[in-house]
Amino acid sequence: LRNRFSTKELKEVIDTCIEKLPEFSCIFCLARLTGMREGEYSALRPCDIKRKENRYVAYVDKQITRGEYKNRTKTKTSTRIVDISDNMYDILQWHIKTFNIDYNDFLFRADKGGMIYAKWVERKFEKLLMISGYDEKFCRVHDLRGQYVDLMHLCGVPVTYISKQV
Repeated sequence: LRNRFSTKELKEVIDTCIEKLPEFSCIFCLARLTGMREGEYSALRPCDIKRKENRYVAYVDKQITRGEYKNRTKTKTSTRIVDISDNMYDILQWHIKTFNIDYNDFLFRADKGGMIYAKWVERKFEKLLMISGYDEKFCRVHDLRGQYVDLMHLCGVPVTYISKQV
């Protein structure tokens, strides 16, 4: 069984991430604020983030899985438009500017400039947990997807909306 962060713990981990692992902070925010899968946010590009009507969205229609870029998602229903909060949009813009990401490049690049893989994300998350004072197995980065669903549900967001987002 995995653990969940309390609101206070999550704030502390976010602050630690921004301070000690800034290259990972945008991924961490996407994981906890959108409910996307690792392979989905690994394959995101700036051109996938758009303004639609009066909100920001991410078009989720591809993934990186098992070290391979795939021009499709895990399932047909996984292809979707995910709402991005103004705060998340600002974080994305900071990341794009700070790391000089071109419009059609992957948002996230491994240390040598290549695409990131699930193992890279998991190692960074385990490192974040350890420097934040948690055991590296406290939870998995994928568990943030479940925590996102829990928080949305607790806030009274309709289940139909939550299921469309994740």
